[in-house]
Amino acid sequence: PLTGNPGTGHADGATASGTATAGQSPERKGPGAPGILRGKESPFRTLGVAILLVATAMFVPLIGLAVLGAVLFALGLPDTVVLLGLTILQFAWFVAFGLWYLRYRGYDRDSVRSYFGVEMPSLRDIGLIILTWFVMLVTAAIVGTVLVEVVPDLLGVEQTEPAENSVNQIIEGNPGIGLGAMAFMFLVVGPAEEIMFRGVVQNRIRERLSFLPGVVLASFLLASVHVVALASTDPVAISMTITVLFVTSLGLGWIYEYTGN
Repeated sequence: PLTGNPGTGHADGATASGTATAGQSPERKGPGAPGILRGKESPFRTLGVAILLVATAMFVPLIGLAVLGAVLFALGLPDTVVLLGLTILQFAWFVAFGLWYLRYRGYDRDSVRSYFGVEMPSLRDIGLIILTWFVMLVTAAIVGTVLVEVVPDLLGVEQTEPAENSVNQIIEGNPGIGLGAMAFMFLVVGPAEEIMFRGVVQNRIRERLSFLPGVVLASFLLASVHVVALASTDPVAISMTITVLFVTSLGLGWIYEYTGN
């Protein structure tokens, strides 16, 4: 049920030369090109495949990691070491499962690279990335402020802060690992999440749906799964955090779609 026919195609609005018009992605060639499944698959099936991919990536390894973590804790290993090891394994699974899925669909190494759009960014791409990051972070800060200061008054509920990631609590308790944790986020967590949720999930959605729903759905799925990592049970606080993550994810999804890289 996860398969789709490899083929060639063009992104929405791409020109024959491969350049992009405003707000649209450049031409993508090779297997899994945007729009390749239009007329061949219903939007509901596309959404179902995306949800199944996310559920498999997120929840299949949980039992194994939970058992392994219990064993390592029982052996007396430091909490930070155990959590770091389990986190690395979790995100390694993201990459392994994403690559397996594409190989399962019959893509060879070159096709996988084309599907992801892996290439050195141009100076234009780098400029767009920096600009997108700036806009994304400013927008997230504004949205976060509105959620904390304005929304509670409108709803008539007590003000609360967005739910915090459980990893942040570990860092706060061990300030010395802050820089290492930042590097870990950029070098391990970020790439693994983007390979799975952008490279596999968003691209798979885009094989059937257009630019906007593709980016929105992939961003919503990515933001939503962070619920399992939040150190809070307050639904309002959790909703705030998911909303901010959704906003930032939209920026990442757009820049990936726009550059095709």
